[in-house]
This record gives sequence, structure tokens and C-alpha cells, in this order.
Amino acid sequence: MARQDQVHKPEHYDVFPGVEAIEVMARSATVAEWRGFCKLTVLKYRLRVGKKDDVMQELSKADEYIGLYNKYQHLCYDYIHSVDYHPRKNDQ
Repeated sequence: MARQDQVHKPEHYDVFPGVEAIEVMARSATVAEWRGFCKLTVLKYRLRVGKKDDVMQELSKADEYIGLYNKYQHLCYDYIHSVDYHPRKNDQ
């Protein structure tokens, strides 16, 4: 059995088939709230480096939230309802 990716796609965060908790969270937030959540989560992982998981895993988790902000910000409800919103092909 392959080792589960604990950084990029942890299985325990799938809430529905094809839907991760992080997507639901982004859809439930404003862009400002989403930015704050991701920023503080990056800080959390960086502050605990070496205290819980492997150092490189913790740093990778911190970096992952920078990418997650960019990946899901367009799903935030105030972004979707803004005048400048143009859905991506996969979001329709």
C-alpha cells in the first residue's frame, strides 16, 4: 500500500467524493478571511517546526497553505459575487 501524502492530499480531509474540507472552508469565507486563515496556518506550522512531525513535512505543510490560498481564493463567496469574477473552466 502506498504511503498517504500527509502534505498535499491527506485522505482524512475528504468530506464528499471529490471534495476536500479546504474547498468547503474557502467557499464559506470572504477573501480576507481566507487570506487570514492561510496566513495564520502558515505561521502555526513554522512555529512548531521540530516539535510534532518531521521538520521537512512541517515546512512543506506551511508552504502548502501559500499555494492553497492562491488555488482556492476564487471560490470565496465575495470573490464569486464581485463584478470582475470570471469562472475558470472547471468551476462551471
